[in-house]
Amino acid sequence: MAKGIRQGEFKNNLPADELTRHLVMAIRGVSYEWCIRYPGFDLKEQATAHFKLLLGSKHKLAANNRKFFIN
Repeated sequence: MAKGIRQGEFKNNLPADELTRHLVMAIRGVSYEWCIRYPGFDLKEQATAHFKLLLGSKHKLAANNRKFFIN
């Protein structure tokens, strides 16, 4: 995370540890929503939207650009 912030890939308005903590909370929240709203909840779409919001629009999370934890 710190490397991504230094390289300008992620927002730099929060320290790396705080941004990481928010990402973990987002993962938990999106996972919970998926559990209670399955099958009407697109986990990959929602997770990508939340991560773009938290990390900033400069960072691309497209599945074809990188292997991400959601397949």
